[in-house]
Amino acid sequence: MKNKNTINHSVSFSKLFRKGFLSSLIIFIILILNGCVDFEEPGTIYESSYPETNGPSITEITPAGEALGGVREIRISGQNLGVKNGSDTDWVYIGGRRAVIKEIIGNQTIVVYRPQLANSNYDTKIYISVTAPNAIDTSSNIEYVVESPGEVVGDYGNVFNELMALDFDNQENIYIVSNRAVYRNDPIGISFSQILTTLNLPVAYRRITDARFGPGTPGLNLYTANGTNIINRVRVDTAATSTRPIAVDTLPAPVIKLEFNENGDLYAGGNDGIFLVNGGPQSLGFAGLNIKTIRIFNGYMYVADSLNVWKSPISSDGSLGVSEPLVNISGNPDLSGCLISSIELDIDGSIYICLRNHPQYSLFFRESDGSITPYYYDQNILPRTVEQLTFGRDGHLYLISSSLRVGTQWQAGRVFRMNLNRNGAPYYGRQFLN
Repeated sequence: MKNKNTINHSVSFSKLFRKGFLSSLIIFIILILNGCVDFEEPGTIYESSYPETNGPSITEITPAGEALGGVREIRISGQNLGVKNGSDTDWVYIGGRRAVIKEIIGNQTIVVYRPQLANSNYDTKIYISVTAPNAIDTSSNIEYVVESPGEVVGDYGNVFNELMALDFDNQENIYIVSNRAVYRNDPIGISFSQILTTLNLPVAYRRITDARFGPGTPGLNLYTANGTNIINRVRVDTAATSTRPIAVDTLPAPVIKLEFNENGDLYAGGNDGIFLVNGGPQSLGFAGLNIKTIRIFNGYMYVADSLNVWKSPISSDGSLGVSEPLVNISGNPDLSGCLISSIELDIDGSIYICLRNHPQYSLFFRESDGSITPYYYDQNILPRTVEQLTFGRDGHLYLISSSLRVGTQWQAGRVFRMNLNRNGAPYYGRQFLN
């Protein structure tokens, strides 16, 4: 019995030992595991004012689906957008490029400026992402397409040193004036040829300052000014080139800019004022100004000099009514020292302004409140060496670099076609082309 009891006690003690050992081992393992979890936990990387399940959420993009060329701003709508913790603002990425935020409206809308994208990210599906600051895993993404802002369609620096003027026929072939010669290129910038040489022009033509298509039979009639009181009409086509003066020694002063109205009446301007050439000439005022552009649209004449833009109603007899000032660069501290070199109008009468000596931008826009702002806030989207603006056809605005210096180099004769997807105000002279 003794041995049996001894054995039984031994078995009981052994069982208790094993149970105690296993319990201790389990507790030890739990402690170790808990210690490991505490050691590896990264901690909170962003202390949001709302739970992570309520992070940014995009529900709508405006414009929907695609930002065509010329779109300046993109509006993002959704939930839990905007300001958090009183100061932090969601980051917005378009095609991997962080966009500059223009405006935050409540917590449901963010408006951003269009950024420059990598060339491979234009005209293809990319993502717009809204990401909480310092919490890159808390974001919302939506597919989107951004159209290319445009492309260079002519780079003529190896052909001539200075591009003076540019106009288009009805097929959007480009007619380029340099000094006393005229060249033609096709709409995509491949077929380039010289169609008018200095031999076709009078000796008085030292330097053509403007070229505009206008009425006349037959063919394509390009009217040219050269800083004298002579205006020539030049026929330009593939069959022949010829010149015939239409106003010799009849203008009272030199002119450098030309424009036609819908009736084919010719207007010309220079430092001594603007003149109605047909049936005159008739002086219309604006003497003493450095005229940069004359545009006629919807019964009004728009005139730009180096610092100002005016709008004047045209009377039935061709005279001008009281001028309305639209732009005064000298009154804008942000544009101090800048000079207007060209303006253009779109079909809605909005004004596009070229400030050739601005350090960051070349193309500006007159807003509905009269303020002047860069067309795109990302200064890398458009070329910065632009000096002239001309609307072509089919929603394209052409940005022309004539002879501007970039560092120690001159960029001459470069033509950039901007995909504005908005038609320009009609240039009435083209309606007379055959």
